[in-house]
Amino acid sequence: MTDTEDLRLNAYQTHSELLWAKAVNIGLSAISGAVITLLAYAVIFQAVRLGRRVLRPRPAQEEPRPTVETG
Repeated sequence: MTDTEDLRLNAYQTHSELLWAKAVNIGLSAISGAVITLLAYAVIFQAVRLGRRVLRPRPAQEEPRPTVETG
């Protein structure tokens, strides 16, 4: 194998490794983006649920009647 062929093979292997590294990086970025999105949806869902519970109209409560002391 000549030096030129050796350099060409080395460059091809390095390029292939870089492509794999980019593909893995893009995949991990996509997965982490999906996880962050799901967490955001969960937080929003819980906030809406809590907001509905807090803002739900409560049944009217009777006013406390003043006590009359008999003596």
